Amino acid sequence: MTAEEIHLKVKAALNVSDYDFQLSRKKPGKYLTRRPADGLESILHHCPACLQMQAIESTGRTLVCRHCGWELRLGLDGFFIPGEAAGAPFFDRPGSWHQWQQEQLATLFATKPDTVLTFAAYVSRREGQSAEPAVAGTISLDQTRLRFTPAAGQKIPEDELSFPRSGQTGLYASYGKNFRQANKSGTWVFTPETKSVPIIVHDWLMTDKSLWI
Repeated sequence: MTAEEIHLKVKAALNVSDYDFQLSRKKPGKYLTRRPADGLESILHHCPACLQMQAIESTGRTLVCRHCGWELRLGLDGFFIPGEAAGAPFFDRPGSWHQWQQEQLATLFATKPDTVLTFAAYVSRREGQSAEPAVAGTISLDQTRLRFTPAAGQKIPEDELSFPRSGQTGLYASYGKNFRQANKSGTWVFTPETKSVPIIVHDWLMTDKSLWI
């Protein structure tokens, strides 16, 4: 076999979907947990009903929009359970919801290119195992760049902490907690006040480029 053939076989073997495996079984297995949806609001934040970002909260078994009251329950088999969600698309699994969420963000910037999203956060520069004191400020995302602006009276050792969207292919993040970006000055750890910001930054980086102006 050639190196390329070996690569394709290994890639195919690693590309496993637990959801497809569940659907292939006559009786899908169940996960033993009392809170199957706990923490999903860190990833799935965009409400399919009222289209508000950072709107979803978890009750442990159900994801609920804090704006319009729309809700969706997650079963113990890992799939969402259809309910009375008139006017909203239904997603049978978290991956489908997340893909829709990415498309919504891409469409927002494509149709309103002057959009700027802002989020309160702290940032600290990490050198090896040590980190400098955190600085409060605001993360802003526009169509092309992520910026951090310190709050009044706060300072960072950079004239401008700015990272271009173009050319980046991924993000180091602990979803629901923080994310990291690096430049010549070191690695910067951003800790937003809202848990869903790391996935929003991820989706901003990874959105389908064909939808962007």
